[in-house]
Parts: sequence; structure tokens; C-alpha cells
Amino acid sequence: WADVVIENMAPGVLEKWGLDYEGCRQEKPDVIYLSSSSLGRTGPLSSFAAWGYHHGPLVGVSHMTGWPDRLPCLDALAYTDTVAPTFTVIALMGALLYRRRTGKGVFIDQSQTEAGAYVLGPTIMDHLVNGRSAIRAGNRDPDMAPHGVFPCRGEDKWVAIAVTGEAEWASFCQVLGKEEWCTHERFATFSARKDNEDELEGLIADWTLQQSRQDVVDLLQAAGVAAGIVASNEDLFKDPQLKHRGHFGELEHEEVGTHSYELPASRFSKMPHRKQTPAPLLGEHTDYVLGELLGYTDDEITELLIEGTITTDDDLPDLGNY
Repeated sequence: WADVVIENMAPGVLEKWGLDYEGCRQEKPDVIYLSSSSLGRTGPLSSFAAWGYHHGPLVGVSHMTGWPDRLPCLDALAYTDTVAPTFTVIALMGALLYRRRTGKGVFIDQSQTEAGAYVLGPTIMDHLVNGRSAIRAGNRDPDMAPHGVFPCRGEDKWVAIAVTGEAEWASFCQVLGKEEWCTHERFATFSARKDNEDELEGLIADWTLQQSRQDVVDLLQAAGVAAGIVASNEDLFKDPQLKHRGHFGELEHEEVGTHSYELPASRFSKMPHRKQTPAPLLGEHTDYVLGELLGYTDDEITELLIEGTITTDDDLPDLGNY
């Protein structure tokens, strides 16, 4: 019944189960089958199995992430897990259009590493054209100064500031009461600010430390300078914009109890949000999957339980207070 089958298993796993493209097309000749693996299904490294966190280093993102005097950093999110799905959707749309036109199915071989490399286009071109390799620069930006995160009054409170162009720089200096920086030889031009970025950031931090982060944000935004608080998880639950949009909902889970969850970020004008269901318990949907979807009889499901082929929440070991 499926129009599209997507798999993200290690190379060779679904072939063993008979659920690879060749196996699926025996059941549905016009199936569209997308295989998303670390490095693609062909080539000398095609058998390499990896998690999302391996792909950032493989693509080259980790080499550019972190501080110049420290080791490379893994990104906060598994890099290609957020990039590859964009290419997945585009490929599937093309495949569906192709099938509508020809009646034929398609096998799509996606390399997550290659998808991640696309996003590094500017740095790759800079290397090819200018011979420069991107380096770790912390929070700094090659086209903006100041550009970074600065400490504010209170424990672990921070604000992010980005100044673009000379007009914003003049407004920034005015907010800080440092109009003389606009004519000072160390800060008057963008190139001078980049050359003296350590000193500049230290002086800005001296000012932000005396302010609450919200005051810094309000003052700079009113002057047309980009600034925002570095929000903690607690801040997100208090955020008035997220509250207005109803971003967080509540779910009741049989084991966990009441807990918060995030609703979809998109709002459709003609479709109300359908409340999400809690994470399933072990075996909670076994009867539905085997019975309604796959056509197993009650007797066959019971036999699988007796054999230990499938299990339920009742079969979990008693871990006490662990």
C-alpha cells in the first residue's frame, strides 16, 4: 500500500531482511524507495556505518566549529540529520512526479555526507578559488564586528550581539555612551575592529556585565542593532511569544505522568492542530501493527507471544527504584 519507503539503516541490514528495494518492488513494482545512508550505497566506503554525529566531522563542519586555540567541536545537533531531510523531500517530490508521468518506481540513493557538503558551498569555493581553508573562529563572523556572546549581570546570563555596517556601529557606540570609538584609530573602521577584536570584546563585556540582559537587548534593538538573550530551557517556557502561539502543550503518559512537549512550529489556517499522543509503551501497538496492518490473526499473534518472538510491557524486568 505504500507509495514511498524510506530507510536509514546501516548498509546491508535491510538486504538481509528482504526489505531492500529489490525485495519491496516484488510486492509493489512502482514503489519509490529512498535509502539514506552515511556515504551512499556505492563506492569504496559505502559499507561505513555511522550515527549523525559522525557526519559533522566527515563533512568538515567540526573543523570549523569551536575556538581557534582549542580542539574541533561537535555541533549541538547531529548536522546532517537537519540538512539531509531537505534533499530527501526534494528527491521524493521529483520521484512522485516521475511516477505520475511514467507509472514507474524509483530507487533513490542518498548520501547524508554529500547533502551536508552542499551547505558548505561558500567555504569550499573560497578554498578552490582563493586557497583559503576555513578556521575555527568561536562566535566571530568574517563580515561583522562586534559579533559574539557577552556576559550580563546575574549568574550565567548572556546576550548575543551582531553589528552590521558603519551605521549600526555608530548606533551601537551611542547606546554604550562610547561615541569616541567611532573615531578611534583602533575601532573607527571595520578592518580596525577586526584587528583589535580581542580588546573590543573585552570593553563591550565590561559594559554588558553591568546590565541585565533584557536591558541590553531593549536598548540595542531600539537603536536598530541586532541583539537577543541567550535563552535557557527555563526561559523558553516563560517566553511571551511562545506562550502566545501555544508552542508547549501537555501530555499524560501512563508511566511518566504529565509532561510538556513541543507542538509543530507551523500553523495551518484551515487545519487545527491534532494533539500528539504519548510515547508508546513496549508492545502497546503490537496488535494494531500485526493485526490491522499486516493481517495476522489473534491465534497467530498469541503464538508469536508464546514463542517470545514479540513481547509486551509485562515482560520488562523489575528494576525496582533504578
